[in-house]
Amino acid sequence: MDFSAKLEELQAKANETVATARAAAAENRDQLKQRVDKAQNDAKQAMQDTKQQANEAVDRAQSK
Repeated sequence: MDFSAKLEELQAKANETVATARAAAAENRDQLKQRVDKAQNDAKQAMQDTKQQANEAVDRAQSK
């Protein structure tokens, strides 16, 4: 990837971050709480999935 493409990718991410921040600023307290709760639940689920995958990998390694 060339330098221009990297800058364009960075600009797109920055624009997305700005849009997210503006949307969050416009939300009321209940909406923000829902967003935080969802993020926490998503993180918890990702951690559980990762633990499950790690356990499966350990089981496969031990069976060999």
